[in-house]
Amino acid sequence: MSLPPALPSWPCLANWRPRLMMRKKPLALRGPGEDDIDLAGLTDQMMRRMAEAQAEALRLPPERTENLVKNWAAHRAIAGNRLAWCRHIALLQNLGHEGLPSTLYRDEPEHLCICTLHGYRSPSGSTDWFGLIEAFKTRFCHGCGDRSPGGSGA
Repeated sequence: MSLPPALPSWPCLANWRPRLMMRKKPLALRGPGEDDIDLAGLTDQMMRRMAEAQAEALRLPPERTENLVKNWAAHRAIAGNRLAWCRHIALLQNLGHEGLPSTLYRDEPEHLCICTLHGYRSPSGSTDWFGLIEAFKTRFCHGCGDRSPGGSGA
């Protein structure tokens, strides 16, 4: 299977830790998948509040809050997939929008889906992270003998 070239400017969302969430335990005492449990359990109302706080902290215009809500929804979706589908699935975000305050979350960022075990990746980026995750699972994950539900950290 031929993979697209690596995109080094797309850091892994699976390793990003939301700073706005209250941790139940110190980071050093958290077990594998606990961040995924927290993220997968976010309600729409919680995501909205965090997006509003993030927009305020970043001094973004109010109309950009929706793109932050969508970003939190992508975090929630991939965390739920790691818990229920496979801990090796991850979502990458193109962080090119972070270069200037004028572009920060002006548009919804594109994502890629990857397998951290086998190195598979989506052939192209998309703002439709739900469709991207489902297409990735269909193309690369169905029938994989290494599928391992249970969250990140392994």
